[in-house]
Amino acid sequence: MRSLYFAIIFLITFISCKPNEKKIPTPYELKLTELHGHRGCRGLYPENSLPAFINALKFGVDVLEMDVCVSKDNQVFVSHEPFYNPEICDGDSDLNLYNLNYSEIRKSDCGMKEHPRFPEQQKIKVYKPLLIEVIDSVERFCKRQNIKPPKFNIELKSEPNKYKYSQPEPKLFCMLVHNVLKGSGIYSRTIIQSFDPEILKAYKKINPFVKLSLLVENDLSLIAHLKKAGLIPNIFSPYYKMVNKSVVDSCHLMGMEIIPWTVNDTAEALRLLKLGVNAIITDYPNRMGFVTN
Repeated sequence: MRSLYFAIIFLITFISCKPNEKKIPTPYELKLTELHGHRGCRGLYPENSLPAFINALKFGVDVLEMDVCVSKDNQVFVSHEPFYNPEICDGDSDLNLYNLNYSEIRKSDCGMKEHPRFPEQQKIKVYKPLLIEVIDSVERFCKRQNIKPPKFNIELKSEPNKYKYSQPEPKLFCMLVHNVLKGSGIYSRTIIQSFDPEILKAYKKINPFVKLSLLVENDLSLIAHLKKAGLIPNIFSPYYKMVNKSVVDSCHLMGMEIIPWTVNDTAEALRLLKLGVNAIITDYPNRMGFVTN
């Protein structure tokens, strides 16, 4: 914790000095930015589904972003919520999926409904896949197509007031995900992200080398977020409207990448790239080819 405070104090002191700066090229100018497909490509295919991930690769994403939850029988499956979201699924929205075995969870369709916020989304019958199933499907597809396999940005959906209710406590949750990843061959290409700092702290104890991303969505300052989290992650990942030049420069000064979510407007994406962000997370990778060109 002392090292965190020293880093924050250094940052504040350095920024307040306002030295004469030599312009440093942005990641975009250096062609180092990456494109993350949010939940695969949610704007075009049912979110967090196998078709969404495979088609995101066809649109040239560098990173597949996804969310994971846990079933009663400790299976790690890909889903944004530990329940059936009535906006996209035909299952009972009152069900706590942590109380169901994965074989039961898999039965419900989450792709045939007309999505009210994504009119371009294809209606395809899909289920909530296992994390290992997504990894295996993606790796096989890349091998068949002879294309570079993507990185994986995996969010552990966690809320402190839901520990042992709709999710495992952080240590077990992280260990279950780790057990999937350690034999998958993708660990060197994996980011673990969460809004819950306790998840990141627990995961760091299991694998101190994995890249960690802190997700944030409120308008606290960068310093306040880091103090509240009690750690300096590899990546700071805020809601895109929170991003300005000062936040970008401060992240880079502290050795963090900054990856905003979820950017669907091309003009806004270009603004953020010019500020110096390291990547763009989007529901529409088909619109964002310029990010990595």
